[in-house]
Amino acid sequence: MYISVIIASVGRPQILGETLKSVARQKRSPDEVILVVNSQADLPIAPVFGIEIKTLFSERGSSIQRNRGLENTSPLSDIVVFLDDDVELSEDYLSKVENYMELNPDVVGFSGIPVLNRPQDGLMPHSVAREILKAQPLSPFTHTDQKGLYGCNMVSRTYAARREKFDENLALYALLEDRDFGIRLRKYGRVTEYSGARVIHLGTPGGRVSQRQQGYTQIMNPAYLYKKGQGYNISDIYHGPIKSFFANVAGVLGLSKSLTPNDPAYYNRSERLHGNFIAMRDILRGKINPQGVRHVRK
Repeated sequence: MYISVIIASVGRPQILGETLKSVARQKRSPDEVILVVNSQADLPIAPVFGIEIKTLFSERGSSIQRNRGLENTSPLSDIVVFLDDDVELSEDYLSKVENYMELNPDVVGFSGIPVLNRPQDGLMPHSVAREILKAQPLSPFTHTDQKGLYGCNMVSRTYAARREKFDENLALYALLEDRDFGIRLRKYGRVTEYSGARVIHLGTPGGRVSQRQQGYTQIMNPAYLYKKGQGYNISDIYHGPIKSFFANVAGVLGLSKSLTPNDPAYYNRSERLHGNFIAMRDILRGKINPQGVRHVRK
């Protein structure tokens, strides 16, 4: 199988460099690595040895950047792996990806289940994450059907990814573009999560959108996806914007320690709530458009 790896990144060159080193350490090397950034300043200062990297420059936005990468994959590509720029992969990650897709021809896409997600409030170094993955005992692998995918690591058969692509109306950080993409992939087969492809999602803060813009997308993006249809339903609305809104209210009222005890330190619930209200105002005015986040003051 020909495996393409695509990483979109903006404003985090040091973090990105460590993730690329993790890709370079793979026992099963990728057949191509495509890096999509906004400018030269986004690129790691130190070279990453061991892999060839194709670098593309694109308008900012994870959906847009991932699509540019997808459009430039090799005609030979069988599988495309979309990685966040702040993940540490087990050294057998790509070999497990290949093996799983070969043994499960009915699976069109999956996400590896993170061993840890945003450990130490997103401040865990790559080196520590790497040692945790090496020390973790292997357990029986599980896989279960899912409605969508989880964006830190998404695997798709390339033919299906090319047909569906990511929704570029979901601007900038593009909250929920992973779930929407995974839902649409189900036209072609099963979408699952698989514990054998081990990854730690560091969840490193910085370089993305402001907390106010994040709050805007918490309300606007689910409303847009619900209006668009294609599988996003009332249950998703409850588990998405409603829970986010009340978590932000709890934070502002000083109740976050009891209701949301695992909040990273960099969450600003007041700013997120402000963004929630801006999105609600736009929706009440009939403006259900995720591009509105571009006009929210940082």
